[in-house]
Amino acid sequence: MVDVLKAVLQKGPAALAELGNAQDSARFRLAAQAASEATFDWQVAEGVIAWDGATEILPFQRDIGRAAVFLDAIDREKRGALEALLDSQSPQVTPFCIEIEIASAMGAMIFIMVGSRIASEAGRTERLVGMMRDATERSREIQRLTYLATRDELTGHLNRNSLREELSLAIESAKAENRHCAFLVSSIDRLAMINDGFGFDAGEEVIVAVGERLARALRSSDIIGRTAGNKFGVILTNCSEREMSIVAGRLRASVRGSVIDTRAGQVSATCSVGAVWLPSAASTSQEAMLRAEKALERARATGRDGFVVYEHSVQRESARLRQMAVADEVVAKLAG
Repeated sequence: MVDVLKAVLQKGPAALAELGNAQDSARFRLAAQAASEATFDWQVAEGVIAWDGATEILPFQRDIGRAAVFLDAIDREKRGALEALLDSQSPQVTPFCIEIEIASAMGAMIFIMVGSRIASEAGRTERLVGMMRDATERSREIQRLTYLATRDELTGHLNRNSLREELSLAIESAKAENRHCAFLVSSIDRLAMINDGFGFDAGEEVIVAVGERLARALRSSDIIGRTAGNKFGVILTNCSEREMSIVAGRLRASVRGSVIDTRAGQVSATCSVGAVWLPSAASTSQEAMLRAEKALERARATGRDGFVVYEHSVQRESARLRQMAVADEVVAKLAG
């Protein structure tokens, strides 16, 4: 290395500047590689792409300098924005940021292409110059977080908040169209005993299996979600009172019909169901969920595999209001 520097110094300042530029280029290349990025110079008329670092991030290596090969590797549904950029007619130098998807043996890979479009005098796209970044992991993380925002991580069904939103829409739609819908809450009976006898891992397997059985027992238009540890909520989007009872029976039969295989052994399970007919017995999603829970409590009080439909009771409502008034009075006295 010392001999190289001596030789450069003997050649004068120009050679030293050239060495500095080479070192800058090498550092830039290493930085781009570390960030899973590649630079490109796409000469559109010639159909060639000059890459630097593409072999480190692209899932294919052959003929990557041929624009046609690169375009063909991109998923057709993700190719439109890039093709529109190539076909655009504007004399201006315009920046672009495009997401593309390329298939690989490990699944779809997501890339972000950022750069500038350079036009010819006639306005046609002459070159695309910029950088391409591997954004697969970031895209998957965003998808995972988006999924978890609406879904229950264990079962894959809607979570409580998303189910409540769907229930609000179902109630409002039923009101507008002068028809009825229903909300059911199904609870796995004695899940604590299953956890004690078989372990919590087996308990989770039972929760997943029950969720799958309930979902298969529903119509395609109905909606299911997990509302709590051992509970699933079901929205029947259009039904009569009789149909509500029929579906509840089908749900219970689907759970008790056969044992559930877990890694700790076979488990027999049943579920109880509480239901509320809408919008007759509740006008909001919050009210519907609370009243379905009350019906479920009564169903579970009779033992396993029970079913109760919520019925408005003036006595129970008066007792509830009295309890709330007493609680408010106690809180006020404690605060004073």
